[in-house]
Amino acid sequence: MRALTDPAPIKSTFTELTGRFQSFQEAIVSYGAHAKVVSAAITAVVDAESATTGWEELIELAKDPTALRSQIIERSAYAALLKELAHAVRQIDKGNELVIDEKFSYLSGAVEKWWNLLRP
Repeated sequence: MRALTDPAPIKSTFTELTGRFQSFQEAIVSYGAHAKVVSAAITAVVDAESATTGWEELIELAKDPTALRSQIIERSAYAALLKELAHAVRQIDKGNELVIDEKFSYLSGAVEKWWNLLRP
């Protein structure tokens, strides 16, 4: 087994490694920008050729099934609430029609009664 007496080779190697790591980080940043351009072009072609526009969104939804399930439950609750609200509005409209019909009938009778009294 050899003893390490001179740390200079290790220091120079670490210095070189640091430089290469910085170059690698710069290359990754540059690659990311170019990858976005290429990815967008590929996505557009795949969407156009496969007639499956929106597949990226579907993949994103599939990554988090718990959130998807939660959103589906929430949407179902909103749909049920809207259905109940529409039913309540229809009932209110029917009630309004009944009240108007009763008032109109009452007023028609009162007008007819007064007309008959005024006319000999």
